[in-house]
Amino acid sequence: MRKLKVKKFEINGLKYPYSDKIRGRASTMCRSMASTILRRDPCSVEDEEKWKRFFPVWKCAYCGDVATQLDHLRPYIVDRQPTGYGSEPANLVPCCGRCNQKKGNKDWEEFINSDKCKHLAVSGEDLKTAKDGRIQILRRFQEEMRPRRVEISQEYLREWNGILKALDDALRVADKRLLQLKEKFK
Repeated sequence: MRKLKVKKFEINGLKYPYSDKIRGRASTMCRSMASTILRRDPCSVEDEEKWKRFFPVWKCAYCGDVATQLDHLRPYIVDRQPTGYGSEPANLVPCCGRCNQKKGNKDWEEFINSDKCKHLAVSGEDLKTAKDGRIQILRRFQEEMRPRRVEISQEYLREWNGILKALDDALRVADKRLLQLKEKFK
């Protein structure tokens, strides 16, 4: 009897995009909820000048690679709960996509010292010196540019959790329906 080859979801070593479930997008939805309600302050000329003193070139604040986006130094969401920090110059740092993805909602200092941030881009200096330099810049940035944090009441959190539960329930129903629909496409 001929042995069947195992099917792989890759071509020439490149993996297919993963099969997604809507429920797997709950963290994206949670972040979207937070960005809807948490502060989003425009950047004043004064704040931009102050910010540029810390980040004069578009390099990732964590690894030093080319920055392509801004990251929340203090996350919006931790354990599916809003932290009270929003989008404002004092809470945004330049970041490469890889660090932004890997950092997630971790504390920046925990992230920069973890194995997830091991791809430091270095130019003529050893890794420890590069990492220490970035940590010092971020600490000074944190001390000088303090973001405003909104205190979140228990009443507000109860409402947030009710909305989150309703969203989770709706996503479970949608996943179940989509799996049923998937059977029709086989």
